[in-house]
Amino acid sequence: MRQFGMKEPNGNNREVPTEQAFQRFLHTTPDSCPMIHDPLLFDWSPQSKSEGSWDKTSLLTASCSFPNAYCLPNALSIGYVSCEQRCQGSPRMYNGKRCASTTRYRNYHKGACKCGPASGDSQFSWNHDHFVTAPNQMFFDEEYSGWCGQRCGKCVKLTTTGGYIPGQGGPTPAGQSHVFMVTNFCPNVYPNQNWCNQGTGPYGNGHNDYGYVAHFDLENGANQISRIGWNNSEVTWEIVSCHGANTPEDEMYQHCQCAHHGKRSLNETTNGSENGF
Repeated sequence: MRQFGMKEPNGNNREVPTEQAFQRFLHTTPDSCPMIHDPLLFDWSPQSKSEGSWDKTSLLTASCSFPNAYCLPNALSIGYVSCEQRCQGSPRMYNGKRCASTTRYRNYHKGACKCGPASGDSQFSWNHDHFVTAPNQMFFDEEYSGWCGQRCGKCVKLTTTGGYIPGQGGPTPAGQSHVFMVTNFCPNVYPNQNWCNQGTGPYGNGHNDYGYVAHFDLENGANQISRIGWNNSEVTWEIVSCHGANTPEDEMYQHCQCAHHGKRSLNETTNGSENGF
């Protein structure tokens, strides 16, 4: 861990950033550490030019994934931000959109939106091999329903940022988008607590242990997530219509039991009130 600058004028030996030291750092930091070279992440303003000190003195640096290079985290973000994470702030944002964490799972049950034959607990085939997701409890239903939540059958477009949580995933090229339908949910119980413990809905500020207001557990029953190369990627999300390669269509969701009996009833499938979808 490094800091930049000069000793504080009061002599307590804590270094404070100076504009000159920071500019020198920028010129010696590889472009492969993109957070450093994004001027939107920094707001350096002088406290006292006579002292040569600059504000945000408590900033520490987090090591990048390559030797001898470092990134400077945004002081307003949650905790210390690693170079591997692209989303910043509270809530975490990237390119003006809210961010989410992702994981993968394999499921052989119809799930909390009941997308399987009425008799038994098996899945429809598309609920196993298409792009479907189990979001965190408060995304699935903000009143803590465990069945037929308010966002059953809704679709979200997930777009990779190029980032990931250190120790929990790996890099994916930025800008890859796929549309996923909600057919299940990720309960805030073991072993999901770190990922799915958001305390508010996706438009609030409640976040999981990694700072994300939403989490999407992606069905990988037919290796559909492995094939696109996503390894617990950091993503942005937005509610969209259910169209896309390997995305279930509204007509498919109409066969789910929750399409007829849940909060998102059949007549809302194509006329939802959230973001026009």
